[in-house]
Amino acid sequence: MTPFDLQDDFINGIKASIPALPAERVAIYCSQYNLPEYDALVITEEKEIADYFEAAIQHTTNYKAVANWLLGPVKSWMNDNARSIGDFELKPAQITALVKCVDDGQLSFSTASTKLFTLLLQNPDADPATLAEQNNLIQQSDSSELEPVINAVLEQLADKVAAYKKGKKGLLAFYL
Repeated sequence: MTPFDLQDDFINGIKASIPALPAERVAIYCSQYNLPEYDALVITEEKEIADYFEAAIQHTTNYKAVANWLLGPVKSWMNDNARSIGDFELKPAQITALVKCVDDGQLSFSTASTKLFTLLLQNPDADPATLAEQNNLIQQSDSSELEPVINAVLEQLADKVAAYKKGKKGLLAFYL
């Protein structure tokens, strides 16, 4: 037998160059990114999806939201179109831009995942925030702008408001 004298630096260099195995990735995703084990397991089922996830989280700290996008709308798109993540035209940074729009309160997840996501798939080079604005998807949450509208509606329905105040609680569904 030929003796080998392998230096620690050489061994550590090889270890560092080997990509993490799925079980290692699951452990990292759960411990460092606080993902539920289920999410981590599904994301690591395919190396390309795990690589996409890791590229996306370079642009955000909302790791759970990125996982939700991958496990929800992105996975649905892949299943519906019999495609893989390699065929997915949106860059990881665009997914994190969608996360940011929701996190910043510009869009609800529902609007982002149904309307804006569809528009992005049709315009894969577009900026999500710009596309949302161009398509009038940005939600208004400034109370100073909403209060006059709310007050106008309540004035038009003054009789219903009075009935509600007198105890007719069934009218609440009328306003929702």
